[in-house]
Amino acid sequence: MPLAWQLAAGGLTPTQQAVRDRFQQGGSVTETLFVFLAMIFAVLLLYLLTLWSRKNVQRRPNRNPRKLFIDVLSRLGLSPQQRELLTRMAADLCLKDPTAILVSRALFDKHVEEWWAGQRRSGQVRNYSINRQLLAQARHLLFATS
Repeated sequence: MPLAWQLAAGGLTPTQQAVRDRFQQGGSVTETLFVFLAMIFAVLLLYLLTLWSRKNVQRRPNRNPRKLFIDVLSRLGLSPQQRELLTRMAADLCLKDPTAILVSRALFDKHVEEWWAGQRRSGQVRNYSINRQLLAQARHLLFATS
């Protein structure tokens, strides 16, 4: 019920009566200032807590390099075969952060040659020409603008 209606009806809650009486008596400037500063402090504290909680949420980095690599590959417009081949290559090379091969053409070429050499040594060269073509197309897509 709005205060105007309560006043018209003549019924105030005990809290409202206490506040009204306090203002009618005329409180001291020190008390008013203390209440005002306490309210400002409470609002400021809530604001700082909100900022701190937002900052904490935003600081959580992606700590799964393999997941990041797969996510980046899916956003680059590569075919599923190219993504699978690059994922297999990164796994075979035991790269700590496989996304690093996508940083530059030189790094990409270095890791591709290293992977091919390992494939040849272990005798696991399957579909050599198809895989070579897929990697060449992926290289072109990844570094066409650089």
